[in-house]
Amino acid sequence: MEKSKSALPELPNVVELKPDFIAAFMQRGNVFLKQGDFEAATEYFETVLQTEPNNDNARKNFEMLLTLINGTKQAETFYENKEYT
Repeated sequence: MEKSKSALPELPNVVELKPDFIAAFMQRGNVFLKQGDFEAATEYFETVLQTEPNNDNARKNFEMLLTLINGTKQAETFYENKEYT
């Protein structure tokens, strides 16, 4: 994860210089996913899938992300409704 954190500041420069460089969007989505920033990860994976709808890695990561988001929401709901004694 430490390598991912160090790469994150450089990725916007890559995306700005070459906006069609899908690998940069994928990497950025993966970094945010690893950091637990699901909102940012969603944005980047959606961008990849809009550009390359058949990108298997983006689809797989996006589906995993949706599963994590759903599981997180379920856990939050469970703990909000749970009575502790």
